[in-house]
Amino acid sequence: MSNSINNIDGESVAKISSIYTIIIAIVKILTGIFTLSIAVLTDGLHSIIDGEGAVIAQYSYHFYKKNPDYEHPFGNGKIDGMASFIEMVLIYIGIEYKSKSTK
Repeated sequence: MSNSINNIDGESVAKISSIYTIIIAIVKILTGIFTLSIAVLTDGLHSIIDGEGAVIAQYSYHFYKKNPDYEHPFGNGKIDGMASFIEMVLIYIGIEYKSKSTK
Protein backbone atom coordinates (compact mmCIF):
# COMPACT_ATOMS: atom_id res chain seq x y z
CA MET A 1 0.00 0.00 0.00
CA SER A 2 1.60 3.26 -1.10
CA ASN A 3 1.24 6.49 0.77
CA SER A 4 0.22 9.48 -1.40
CA ILE A 5 2.51 11.80 0.57
CA ASN A 6 5.57 9.89 -0.68
CA ASN A 7 4.54 10.56 -4.30
CA ILE A 8 4.66 14.37 -4.00
CA ASP A 9 7.73 16.01 -5.56
CA GLY A 10 9.64 18.94 -4.10
CA GLU A 11 8.24 21.50 -6.53
CA SER A 12 4.66 20.65 -5.55
CA VAL A 13 5.51 20.94 -1.87
CA ALA A 14 7.14 24.34 -2.45
CA LYS A 15 4.13 25.53 -4.45
CA ILE A 16 1.66 24.43 -1.77
CA SER A 17 3.82 26.04 0.93
CA SER A 18 3.97 29.32 -1.02
CA ILE A 19 0.21 29.44 -1.52
CA TYR A 20 -0.62 28.70 2.12
CA THR A 21 1.97 31.16 3.42
CA ILE A 22 0.56 33.96 1.27
CA ILE A 23 -3.02 33.13 2.32
CA ILE A 24 -2.00 33.20 5.98
CA ALA A 25 -0.25 36.55 5.48
CA ILE A 26 -3.35 38.09 3.87
CA VAL A 27 -5.60 36.79 6.67
CA LYS A 28 -3.25 38.16 9.34
CA ILE A 29 -3.01 41.57 7.66
CA LEU A 30 -6.79 41.86 7.26
CA THR A 31 -7.32 40.73 10.86
CA GLY A 32 -4.79 43.31 12.05
CA ILE A 33 -6.53 46.06 10.09
CA PHE A 34 -10.06 45.17 11.22
CA THR A 35 -9.09 44.67 14.89
CA LEU A 36 -6.68 47.63 14.91
CA SER A 37 -3.97 45.35 16.29
CA ILE A 38 -0.46 46.45 15.42
CA ALA A 39 0.94 43.12 16.65
CA VAL A 40 -1.21 41.05 14.28
CA LEU A 41 -0.58 43.47 11.40
CA THR A 42 3.18 43.26 11.97
CA ASP A 43 2.97 39.47 12.11
CA GLY A 44 1.14 39.57 8.76
CA LEU A 45 3.92 41.66 7.26
CA HIS A 46 6.42 39.18 8.66
CA SER A 47 4.46 36.39 6.97
CA ILE A 48 4.80 38.22 3.64
CA ILE A 49 8.59 37.97 3.99
CA ASP A 50 8.17 34.26 4.73
CA GLY A 51 5.98 33.99 1.62
CA GLU A 52 8.61 35.67 -0.50
CA GLY A 53 11.15 33.18 0.79
CA ALA A 54 8.83 30.29 -0.08
CA VAL A 55 8.27 31.64 -3.60
CA ILE A 56 12.03 32.06 -4.09
CA ALA A 57 12.56 28.48 -2.90
CA GLN A 58 9.85 27.26 -5.29
CA TYR A 59 11.41 28.89 -8.34
CA SER A 60 14.95 27.95 -7.40
CA TYR A 61 13.88 24.31 -7.10
CA HIS A 62 12.15 24.57 -10.49
CA PHE A 63 15.37 25.71 -12.17
CA TYR A 64 17.62 23.48 -10.07
CA LYS A 65 16.01 20.25 -11.26
CA LYS A 66 16.38 21.08 -14.97
CA ASN A 67 18.79 18.90 -16.92
CA PRO A 68 21.93 20.37 -18.50
CA ASP A 69 21.41 21.95 -21.92
CA TYR A 70 23.45 23.87 -24.49
CA GLU A 71 23.40 27.16 -22.54
CA HIS A 72 24.00 25.45 -19.19
CA PRO A 73 26.26 22.44 -19.87
CA PHE A 74 26.92 21.86 -16.15
CA GLY A 75 23.26 22.22 -15.12
CA ASN A 76 21.54 24.87 -13.04
CA GLY A 77 22.87 23.95 -9.60
CA LYS A 78 24.23 27.44 -8.90
CA ILE A 79 20.68 28.82 -8.72
CA ASP A 80 20.48 27.41 -5.20
CA GLY A 81 23.24 29.75 -4.03
CA MET A 82 21.60 32.73 -5.70
CA ALA A 83 18.27 31.94 -4.01
CA SER A 84 20.02 31.69 -0.65
CA PHE A 85 21.65 35.08 -1.24
CA ILE A 86 18.28 36.69 -2.04
CA GLU A 87 16.75 35.22 1.11
CA MET A 88 19.73 36.50 3.11
CA VAL A 89 19.10 40.01 1.75
CA LEU A 90 15.45 39.76 2.85
CA ILE A 91 16.56 38.75 6.35
CA TYR A 92 19.00 41.67 6.45
CA ILE A 93 16.25 44.10 5.42
CA GLY A 94 14.06 42.75 8.20
CA ILE A 95 16.83 43.19 10.76
CA GLU A 96 17.42 46.77 9.60
CA TYR A 97 13.72 47.64 9.90
CA LYS A 98 13.59 46.11 13.38
CA SER A 99 16.66 47.99 14.54
CA LYS A 100 15.29 51.29 13.20
CA SER A 101 11.87 50.73 14.79
CA THR A 102 13.32 50.15 18.26
CA LYS A 103 15.32 53.42 18.37
